[in-house]
Amino acid sequence: MTDLDERFSSLKRIPAPDLWSDITDRPPAVVPPTRGARRWVAATAAALVAVAGFAVAVVAFRSEKDVLGPPSGSPVNALRGEIAATFAVGEDPRSVVYGAGSVWVAVSNNDGTFGGRILRIDPVTNETIAEIPVETIPTWEVGGGAMVVEGDNLWITGGVEASGGFESPGGGSDAAVTRIDVATNEVVGLYTLGGTVGADLAFLDGDLWVLLFGDESVDHSMEVVRVDPETGAVLTRIPLSSSWAHTLVTANGRLVTYEGGDRAANVDGHLTSIDPVGGVTTTVDVPSRYFEGGPVLWRGEFWFASDRGFSRFDPASNTVMGGGQALDPSRFAFCCGFVEADDRGIWFLGHDGIQVERPVRLTLFDPTIDAVTELVTLGDENPVAMAVAPDSVWILNYEGSLTKVDLISG
Repeated sequence: MTDLDERFSSLKRIPAPDLWSDITDRPPAVVPPTRGARRWVAATAAALVAVAGFAVAVVAFRSEKDVLGPPSGSPVNALRGEIAATFAVGEDPRSVVYGAGSVWVAVSNNDGTFGGRILRIDPVTNETIAEIPVETIPTWEVGGGAMVVEGDNLWITGGVEASGGFESPGGGSDAAVTRIDVATNEVVGLYTLGGTVGADLAFLDGDLWVLLFGDESVDHSMEVVRVDPETGAVLTRIPLSSSWAHTLVTANGRLVTYEGGDRAANVDGHLTSIDPVGGVTTTVDVPSRYFEGGPVLWRGEFWFASDRGFSRFDPASNTVMGGGQALDPSRFAFCCGFVEADDRGIWFLGHDGIQVERPVRLTLFDPTIDAVTELVTLGDENPVAMAVAPDSVWILNYEGSLTKVDLISG
């Protein structure tokens, strides 16, 4: 597996009847190891998907409108990017996040276990100022996530070994959360949560919520669980309806995630809104065939990317609002299976979706003016995750490197 195009794969439990005829995109794959077998699992899944041919995030916005940037004079229009550095962080990188004034990178031990290292990187000097051994890191090969800095801690979800084998009761793993004190760079907690592996985590009103892959007790569906951040006790378990989801977002008293469809993880899925008090879930179909990333939170609003562009989701009314920016598909096809957001807009990597050609470009969508800006053209690396800082964007690459893009105003 020397190329990212061969690494995208569906989760092993997603049924895929006659999948190849209409799938044009691969979702982020989770690769839980089972006593040294992680590489075998990843290699087998990648080989199966490779039969379908080249399909790395090529779904473009369905529009002929050529929009290359926002109106002159807009705040986003004044922003540009510049590649400042690309440097090695280690083999088998998994996720990157910014917080507490640092960039945090999760790297696997690459030894068939769930263990790895968390690198704390100075965003000014690019130096690694701490290397923290951990028993669990995010299990996603593509898409990042599963790490968040909240309060004085870095929180990470993934898995730890448990009884049983890959296909046996127990699944050979449990979902887990690792807690690192950002003041001391020490692990101060490891909580096991049941299920199989953690997918993502988020905080809502001081409560820790974890999205995880369930075990046989919930027919291997996804679950959202509330965890006491001090003790690790599981306080609430809320089963979902599907067996694949990647991202959990919280705001305005709600939890929101995207669940995959029956045919494939990113095809014909739905958005799920969860009332954390009553545990009631409501769903709404995504009004487009292919899902491209998110949900993300922009200025208190939930947004997601699909083949129709960026759309907003209102959990209060359980409706999807708008079809998003009409973008030129020759320039703005989504690459790499992830999007990020901050107050400035929604960040994504785009490329030529008609010819399916590089280069990949860092791009920013501004919902206030419904327009985009290309900030910088990236190199030949294959991105797997991205984090946004106040003055820079950090792109984690499959090759085991981290690219820093400086954001320059004016």
